[in-house]
Amino acid sequence: ICGANRAVQPELGLTLTAPTEVILCDPITLRYVVLNRGTGVARNVKVSGVLPDGWTAQDGRASVSFSAGDLAAGQSREFSVTAKASATGRFSNTANAVEDGGLTADASANTAVTVPKLVLTKSGPQTRYLGRPAKYDITISNNGDAPAKDTVIVDDVSSGARVMDAGSGQVSGGQVTWRVGAIEPGASQSFSISVVPNQIGTITNKVSAKAYCAEADAETTT
Repeated sequence: ICGANRAVQPELGLTLTAPTEVILCDPITLRYVVLNRGTGVARNVKVSGVLPDGWTAQDGRASVSFSAGDLAAGQSREFSVTAKASATGRFSNTANAVEDGGLTADASANTAVTVPKLVLTKSGPQTRYLGRPAKYDITISNNGDAPAKDTVIVDDVSSGARVMDAGSGQVSGGQVTWRVGAIEPGASQSFSISVVPNQIGTITNKVSAKAYCAEADAETTT
């Protein structure tokens, strides 16, 4: 009489994938994949992760957990979560997988969170005679560490003046618009606008800029 026994050994593997760089306003997708790369069945596998300080999942929690159940040899399961960061910097996400037999696996992924920072300035004459043109200079800079995407500048001309020259800007009624596109970190661009005052008094000239995850405004009076 003889008998044969087959020895098996399950082995857990875990990977955590995250974007290497995001802008502060971006949703951040974290992907967890747990795998039994051994032989035999890994029983009651659970995956948990701790989000970095200042990060929250869509439900507001600072940690995540998933139940992968039993994993046969070679079987894997995938989970994902969308998180949001509240500050810039470099962050590390960590995750851990465990099963009833005591097997464990760890994983981590690093993400840099950046943000554009628009700075807008506007200068012009303090006084002008009625009917004489007044020129205003506008400068926009990105002092952040991410590109300012889809930047648009809008100048609201006072009702006490009319636009005489706006350069490359598009004039519509009392507004001048410049569609700048992306402004890289450390870069700046300049524009000018000339108006003719048509009444005595104070002209307030306001300008605003908006980009993805950034905005700024400035004004000057004549």
